[in-house]
Amino acid sequence: MVGFWTETNRAKKVYYYSEIAYRRTINFYNGHFLDVSFRPTWRVNEKLSVGLRLSWQPRFNNVGFISFVNNQPVFSKRNIQTFENTINGKFTFTNRMGLNLVVRHYMRSINNLQTFDLLNDGRIKENNL
Repeated sequence: MVGFWTETNRAKKVYYYSEIAYRRTINFYNGHFLDVSFRPTWRVNEKLSVGLRLSWQPRFNNVGFISFVNNQPVFSKRNIQTFENTINGKFTFTNRMGLNLVVRHYMRSINNLQTFDLLNDGRIKENNL
């Protein structure tokens, strides 16, 4: 895994956090994954803050379960694109009471490249679905 992150001082009125990470699977269908995230936050005053989170997570050659066919599990090698956007607001009434509001949009797109049957020993074998 290789990654990089950066963030500014959270004591400031406007600050951000960003992150990029890359991973590869070893000896497992050449899978590789990327995580990209950016989170700016604006502290309006001592009681109110508003934030945004933008996230993109592509997964290439990911292997996972997709369905059952004739009571047998079917797996696939697939590419997955995940986008997540979150807006949050936080209001503090007192040091013991506050209110958080979060609105989230999540979208995932999956493109199956190959399908596989699960063998009794736990390995997978390509099928013709």
